[in-house]
Amino acid sequence: DDFYIREAAPNSVDIFANCSGNLSASFNPSIQGCINSLTWNFGDPASGSANTSNETNPSHQFSAGGNYLITLTVDFITGADMIASLR
Repeated sequence: DDFYIREAAPNSVDIFANCSGNLSASFNPSIQGCINSLTWNFGDPASGSANTSNETNPSHQFSAGGNYLITLTVDFITGADMIASLR
């Protein structure tokens, strides 16, 4: 049998969000590449320690209505870290 090795696709990251209730949203990343870790920041410091998450598909209950800048930082095994954002 033949065994093929080829270069991996370039690392990439994107964010998708769904409203999941009053002041609540769930987040799903689209990540291409092998990762060491990921960190979400929901841009909601009033939510205290719930403002960040290391879960792959987190939900967040926002402290108040408004506009928030959500960021996802991905640490890839190879290549530079990448940050995706969603407002």
